[in-house]
Amino acid sequence: MNLVEISNELAALFPNDRVTRDLNEQLFADQPAGESLSVDLDGALLKIPPMCQHEVCTVVLQCDLIPASFHIRVICAIGGVKDESRGVIESNICFAVLKYNLDGSLYTYDLYSSQFY
Repeated sequence: MNLVEISNELAALFPNDRVTRDLNEQLFADQPAGESLSVDLDGALLKIPPMCQHEVCTVVLQCDLIPASFHIRVICAIGGVKDESRGVIESNICFAVLKYNLDGSLYTYDLYSSQFY
């Protein structure tokens, strides 16, 4: 399998609808139904509406040498992409970085006010 085939396979395994479902399940697990989630990122209070749509920006198979581990990292724009110019993506709300085990199970996520890659 070449790199293009691997990239296509990763993109197919982590489409927008799957990542949206996985992330919303985590974000709103402890929220009352229908209530927005308030998140303080870099001193700004952001509101994430319940069950909003997200847009996958990057899917990466990552190998960490220290500690030795493999995982799949997905970067998505929460609320979708607002703008993309000169290779810089701006999200409608913020960004999430999700990490999946090699079996495809989400095991952690982090939120960021801007894309940092």
